[in-house]
Amino acid sequence: IREVHPIARGETLHRRGETTDVIFLDPPYSLGWEKKTTETIAVNPILSKGSWVVMESAAKDGASPMAFGTLVKLKEKTYGDTRVVFYGWAQSNPL
Repeated sequence: IREVHPIARGETLHRRGETTDVIFLDPPYSLGWEKKTTETIAVNPILSKGSWVVMESAAKDGASPMAFGTLVKLKEKTYGDTRVVFYGWAQSNPL
């Protein structure tokens, strides 16, 4: 587990030809990082087949994307002011 700047790390993984299985995103709320980060993941093929992305955001920030890149929203839960969204490959939905 590494804490890294998500956009820089995504671009670095892509340049190296590396992939990852799970990405946890907990960006600063209400600053647009959710959109920027998911766009970076979508255009840089860094996810292995069957990968998961778990994204935390402010519940008040509006709807989370239904899909990005090869991933679709599998589950969404709100806990007080926090929303947690699980994304995964459409064909493998264990939730």
